[in-house]
Amino acid sequence: MKISVLGTGRLGCALARDLASTGNRVTALSPSPPASEQVPALWMRCDAVTGEGLRAGLEGSDVVVYSAWSTQPKVAKDVAALGAVHAARVAREVGAERLVLLGPAGLSEVCKSIGGRARHGALAAVAERGPALVTLNLPVLFGHGDALLSPWIHRLSAGHSPRVPGGKHWIHPLWIQDAVRVIRLAIQGQFDGQRLEVLGPERWLVSTLVKYVCELEGRSPSRIPRRLGKELEAIIRDQDTADDDWERFNLGKRCRVSDWLAGRGR
Repeated sequence: MKISVLGTGRLGCALARDLASTGNRVTALSPSPPASEQVPALWMRCDAVTGEGLRAGLEGSDVVVYSAWSTQPKVAKDVAALGAVHAARVAREVGAERLVLLGPAGLSEVCKSIGGRARHGALAAVAERGPALVTLNLPVLFGHGDALLSPWIHRLSAGHSPRVPGGKHWIHPLWIQDAVRVIRLAIQGQFDGQRLEVLGPERWLVSTLVKYVCELEGRSPSRIPRRLGKELEAIIRDQDTADDDWERFNLGKRCRVSDWLAGRGR
């Protein structure tokens, strides 16, 4: 299959690597090159919000995966809504069979994040303008190179105390490769027309997770947890309102963050 992935964050890069490893032709689209240099995909410059580069990037695609998202309040609404609508329209124009729309868990018309409300409000327009649609909402992701745990472990291994954001927030971290497994099913057409939400197998208070990480590394955190940005805090709070559709996928157990930290995958 030819699969285009819009957005080259950690999930987009992990997805591109996985899809390419199974023989798919993968194109990664973003305003700048992928964060990871080891992404076996053709990169094309694209701005989903303005639509610049979309047509050329999506030409010939069988499936389009829209994974672009922003935690910057000034652009979160446009990336979540305008970008998704543009991607849906162009995906239909180039004859793509399916659009897989990724976003954070807990989206609704009353959710706390700006981007979440914008994405929810745009879903009808996306479905109307695009090919077969799957909406898949995910929580905080963890695993190799993730944005949550990897910076802490890096600082600890260098002999420094971790700077930890959002100590009083609850999170439901999901292993990146478990998220990729679900997305693969959506790409294959198993959930057309459905909106699905997946949470991680454990619910952690961030401050408790910090202590656990530090105990495993034989150190103690010395910095007071700092606040997250407002949009990211809102996205994390919204996760507690999400459903969990994991059992519908028949994919077995999810990787637990405690198991991963204790030695699996490290």
